[in-house]
Amino acid sequence: MEHVTWPLAFLLLVVFVCIYFRKEISSLLSRTTAITRQGLRAEALQRTQRPEPSTLEQALDTTSLLLRQREETVRKFLDDSHLNNSADQIRLLIRHVALLQIILDFESIQSSIFGSQVTVLNAANSQPAGYSIAAVRNVYDAAAKDWEMTYRTYSFDLWLAYLTRNELVEVRGDLLFITQKGREFLAFLVHTGRNYLLRPN
Repeated sequence: MEHVTWPLAFLLLVVFVCIYFRKEISSLLSRTTAITRQGLRAEALQRTQRPEPSTLEQALDTTSLLLRQREETVRKFLDDSHLNNSADQIRLLIRHVALLQIILDFESIQSSIFGSQVTVLNAANSQPAGYSIAAVRNVYDAAAKDWEMTYRTYSFDLWLAYLTRNELVEVRGDLLFITQKGREFLAFLVHTGRNYLLRPN
């Protein structure tokens, strides 16, 4: 009886292993190239690499619930606009994105610009033929005198470079000209009720 029980138990064990590891065994058999005295010869298992996400997928990837909610708001806005043509929807979105970029840019500038620099913008705005650099320097010197600690490490070149770097003015020779962006920035200050005079520096 013991001689009968042992082969049966071994057979049941083999069946269990085959069922439990069926995926691994199937993979091994599919890669088997030869059977030798030493055993099975199989090809090396090649790891499958996950495809890299596209640029669009990376750009849209987010964990922000607020952002997803705002996206739904934008979709509803497009639906309510009754623009069935996708090209028109893209034009509308481009306009809103461009406007948002301008607003963010202006908000960033207004949070760091000095009152004396806004004074120069207003003066240049009233002189389309150009505002002399000498007059610009006088504005800087007056502010530097009143706010010595602030301007001790803020030279005239750095002070003026802030305006040119943010594309609010252009310097041509000995004259300074306000740009279209500079004019619209001044309008932004008026429309949003920002009083630059409250910034004496």
